[in-house]
Amino acid sequence: MSSSFQASQPQWAEADIVMGWDNFKDEIATMYENTTLPNVIDYFKKTYGFKKTPKRWKTQLSKWGLDIKNIKKNEKLAMVRKKRGRKAENKRTQFKLRGKDIPNHKIVRFERAMPDRTSQRPRDYM
Repeated sequence: MSSSFQASQPQWAEADIVMGWDNFKDEIATMYENTTLPNVIDYFKKTYGFKKTPKRWKTQLSKWGLDIKNIKKNEKLAMVRKKRGRKAENKRTQFKLRGKDIPNHKIVRFERAMPDRTSQRPRDYM
């Protein structure tokens, strides 16, 4: 007894093949660098009829390594630890993450959210 069952791809996968992400990668990267994701999504929906969910957009940006706007908790903790260590040595520190300078006011904000002992976890709101 043979079965001719074929697993079908989800509808969004078929749409990705027809209207592939890679065709728009450079334009998406440029726009995303200068504006918010909802603005990019809206532009592509209106201009190209590109209908993807925000979750799909985030997944694709992550695949391309473009998910650089948010600083992750472990990265914040590492920056605070480094800053505190260098401060004890009377050294100034400028942070760069994924090719972008991190403004000092952000580091100060991360530091305020951390307990004095950097080995502890950051507060929940981070």
